[in-house]
Amino acid sequence: MALYILIRKITDNPTSAEYAFGTYEDRLGQLKIDKATGNVVLVEPAPGDDKGALYHRAMYKIKTHWAAGELPEVTCWAS
Repeated sequence: MALYILIRKITDNPTSAEYAFGTYEDRLGQLKIDKATGNVVLVEPAPGDDKGALYHRAMYKIKTHWAAGELPEVTCWAS
């Protein structure tokens, strides 16, 4: 089974960035990354993501971008 998670930046400031993530445009959660440390926290889970599977994949993808020195406007997780 294929899985596609949209990840889109919704806010950006000098210390952090927030991203919306989910499998459907109208059912998104939010996460926040600290630009200095790379620490990611869940702001709001995506509806139906009771086990956190979408969050953990989106978090991993954003941390991978952060480690490469970038925080893109839009990215995705696809498997």
